[in-house]
Amino acid sequence: MYYRFKENLYLEYGTTHDPEMPWTTSFLSGSMLTDKFNEPLKFIVDNPANEPPLGIEGICVPAFSKALVDVFKNNGVDNWQLYDAILVNEITNQSWDDYYAVNILGIISCVDLDASQVTEIAKRPGGNENNSLYNIHKLVINPDKIQGALIFRLAEEPGTIVIHEKLVEALKSNPNPNGLKWGVSCLPIEESS
Repeated sequence: MYYRFKENLYLEYGTTHDPEMPWTTSFLSGSMLTDKFNEPLKFIVDNPANEPPLGIEGICVPAFSKALVDVFKNNGVDNWQLYDAILVNEITNQSWDDYYAVNILGIISCVDLDASQVTEIAKRPGGNENNSLYNIHKLVINPDKIQGALIFRLAEEPGTIVIHEKLVEALKSNPNPNGLKWGVSCLPIEESS
């Protein structure tokens, strides 16, 4: 089983600005980045000191806590590039430096378009439906196309990160070492037969 993976949907605070990047850099493409960055990459957040950022932050550039990265690494994830990151509240000058900006390597076209509810946003060059971008209202995937990947982005909606249930179970069985919750949402995805 697979899950949509994102920041907790009910948090009051979080990222207000991703790091500044060259316009040619995309953390959404699923491709290896060759750009050199001045690390740590700086995310602007509005978290007060008494409500620190949790396991995942970011808007278009995901920032995972080092503790979350460790759990994923210990459970087989290796298809990513990690860049040191710092989350900063510029109003209070509070900062958190135990994060990585994460470029997930791998983008898989696995949405069952007949069973899902989607709105086409744009066609990519090539013109066939497999090259279109969608806003997905109800997601149904074809697991045969995934071939056991543990973490990847959806080709049809690249802002969506998908993880295998093995990683969800790993988060459940490995409490966050800083005593906080992981601060993530893992939403089950329906699979076509």
